[in-house]
Amino acid sequence: MSSDQDSSFEGNKGKNLEAIFDITPYALLIISDGVFVEANEAAFQIFHAKRRTDIIGKPPAILSPPVQPDGRSSDESALDKIKQALNGSHVVFEWQHQTLEGIPFFARVNLKAFEFRDKPSLMVAFEDISGQKKREEEILVARQNMQTIFDSTPYAMLVITDGVFVEANNAAVQLFRFGTKDALIGKPPGILSPPLQADGSSSDTVAGVHINRAISGAIESFDWIHQRFDGTPMDCHVTLAAIEYNGKPSLMTVIQDITEEKAQENVIRIARQNMQTIFDTTPYAMLVITDGLFNVANTAALSLFGAKKSTEILGKPPGILSPPFQDDETPSDQAALSHIQRAISGNVEIFDWIHQKLDGTRMDCLVTLAGIEYNGKPSLMTVIQDLTGQRKQQREIHHLKQKADLIIEKNPALMFVIDPNLQIIKTNQAWAETSGYSTERLLSMKLGDFTTTDRTGGSAKDVLKSGTSTSGNIRLESPNGTLFLRYFYVPMFDEKGTIDSILAVYFDETSLKNLQLHLDESIAEIGRVLSLLAKKDLTVVASIKADDPLQMVKENLNATVTDLRQILSEILTDSESLGSSISDINRSTDDLAQASNDVADTSQQAADEIGKQRDELEGIGRDVSDLSASIEEIAASAVDVRDITVRVSESGALAQKRGNEATRQMKVVEEISGTAVEQIRSLNIQMQEIGKIVRLISDIASQTNLLALNAAIEAARAGDAGRGFAVVAGEVKSLAGESRQATQNIEEVISRLMEGSTRTAESIEKSYSTIVSGIEAVNTTVQGLDLMVSDIEVASGNISEISRATDSQATATNRVNQSIEMVSQMIITNQEKMDSLSANAEESSAATEEIASASSMIMEMVENLRKKIREFSV
Repeated sequence: MSSDQDSSFEGNKGKNLEAIFDITPYALLIISDGVFVEANEAAFQIFHAKRRTDIIGKPPAILSPPVQPDGRSSDESALDKIKQALNGSHVVFEWQHQTLEGIPFFARVNLKAFEFRDKPSLMVAFEDISGQKKREEEILVARQNMQTIFDSTPYAMLVITDGVFVEANNAAVQLFRFGTKDALIGKPPGILSPPLQADGSSSDTVAGVHINRAISGAIESFDWIHQRFDGTPMDCHVTLAAIEYNGKPSLMTVIQDITEEKAQENVIRIARQNMQTIFDTTPYAMLVITDGLFNVANTAALSLFGAKKSTEILGKPPGILSPPFQDDETPSDQAALSHIQRAISGNVEIFDWIHQKLDGTRMDCLVTLAGIEYNGKPSLMTVIQDLTGQRKQQREIHHLKQKADLIIEKNPALMFVIDPNLQIIKTNQAWAETSGYSTERLLSMKLGDFTTTDRTGGSAKDVLKSGTSTSGNIRLESPNGTLFLRYFYVPMFDEKGTIDSILAVYFDETSLKNLQLHLDESIAEIGRVLSLLAKKDLTVVASIKADDPLQMVKENLNATVTDLRQILSEILTDSESLGSSISDINRSTDDLAQASNDVADTSQQAADEIGKQRDELEGIGRDVSDLSASIEEIAASAVDVRDITVRVSESGALAQKRGNEATRQMKVVEEISGTAVEQIRSLNIQMQEIGKIVRLISDIASQTNLLALNAAIEAARAGDAGRGFAVVAGEVKSLAGESRQATQNIEEVISRLMEGSTRTAESIEKSYSTIVSGIEAVNTTVQGLDLMVSDIEVASGNISEISRATDSQATATNRVNQSIEMVSQMIITNQEKMDSLSANAEESSAATEEIASASSMIMEMVENLRKKIREFSV
């Protein structure tokens, strides 16, 4: 009752009225100023009100149909009753009410005027008599159908008038095994009973007592031994009642064959004994309450409440086993009263209750309360189960559920809990933040409300059908854009093993998917660059985008290609210079070969001249021997000798000049050969640098291959989401293999070039040594020519002296002969030197030819190197 109502009562009397108002099982309402101002719980229940405002403040008409069963307006009839009550009458009447949903029912209404909150008011008490009305209708129907029942009932029914049977139904004829009804009609009742009953009393005497009671108005119901027409006894149950039949006082007797029931009664008796045994041995506490006190308690009850002996509980009120207040702060006495009233009215009450042991220890219990008759008195049977441990587990389960809810709410993974209709019943903040849907919107949606594509894997419906978990990938459109999700659907079962919900866990792989796309693009770009590198295009540059996942790899690759392009350009430039130098060498060797040939020719001519001079000296010797014969001939011969020596001197000077020119040309060849050796050595060094770069490219290809292998492994781990990534990784691996093969080919070409350049260097060094030797030989020849010229000049002076001193020659013939012999020996020596000079010149010519051949070989190698380098686009 509200605080306003509390103020309308005073003292203990007011409190008592308040308690009665609140706990009475009858519906009570108070009307003031034409509206309901107060109602008890029973009133809310009887009219199906969910809230106080459904009735309070509303007019009474909302609880009545427009018209009563007699056809009168409800408002008009109610006004008459209200007037009577306001005039001081206690008005009691039957009324058809209706619930707030419009369901009609009959009630007995008590209407009484009183003062409430200083205002004239009406107290209305309702008693639902729908059942009574129904019974009255049933009685009417029963009377109308009595004859039908009499004729068709399976029980034997007979009517006794004036001491004989005047009516019997077919069941009676069959029960007593008379052939026809006429065999019974007109006979006294005694023909259907043995002389004595089971207890030895006279059947007539005992029957007279029951008949007199029935005639006096009592309905007699008793067990009786009847007998059939053939004398067979039967255990029967007889109901005897006075009626009026055909205008005469009569008796109606209904006979039920209970032979089988008697046998069952024995079974029931045994069952009752067993029931007592159960009462004594059941593990649940069982107590019987009679007249407000415990009068029976089994052993389990004594143990549960900690009683050492039965007198600690028996004879005590139930309140000793309950704390003053329940967990919801309701007084235990007040809460128990409502349960007791419902149990007394015939309901079996089952409810949770806080009991306490005799030492005050509280217990969570489940109580079953039912009305019974015990020792002839209305009593209550209470069965108490201690659920303290179970309730503790339930609280723990509730705590765990709260934890689970918290885990779901705070989990970074996207989580749903969906019911079997695929309605979302729980979600977490991660879903709202990731998708852009509000939590309220998500809780109003079903799984089918989302726009999804590209599903791989099972669905939630599959989980409901199979009862097993499933997983997969899905693409979902949300306010925040396209989401790529990996999902897991896990069935959640109730205690009966039925799926009551599904836990849906989603992992956002959108960033990973985008990274995969970027990585695919970046790998494809690297593949493009490697493919062009394999085609010897060194002008290619790998494009680098913002946030490129392979930025460092691309930067290193671009730097490597740039360095390689620069080195190849330098090699090409050096090879051009080397080709030019080798061309110069070829020209110089051609000149040197020509000069060597000229030296050889001149030397041969000088040798021929010296041979002639030797012959002439031999003639001079003969002439000198004949000097005594003709001085004039000697003078003439001396003039000839002088002319010859002049020519020899001139030839020697010319040979000396050409020898000096050959020496100079050989010096040039020496310098060119030295330069060629140094350039070949530099070329070898640059070839080694190219080999290092090629090995670096090979290492990059190996690293790319390893990167592709790792990518393939990661793609395998990613499952279906990494298939495309695996294909790209395979292509990259293939391109890396091609790049590695190309670098191996380049490395083999460079190795062959280095071997050729090494052989060229060896040949040039050998040529260089030969040229140095040739220069030394030419120098020796020149020195011999110098000596020869000097000797010829001396000879020329002597011959001049002979010409001028012809006279004195005669006297010095011996000395002249000796001089001639000495000149002859010198000529021989000069001739040998000239032969040697000619041979050296021929050797120098051969060496220059070898140099020219080696230079041609180097030129071919340089040209091959240019072709190989020009295959690269730099």
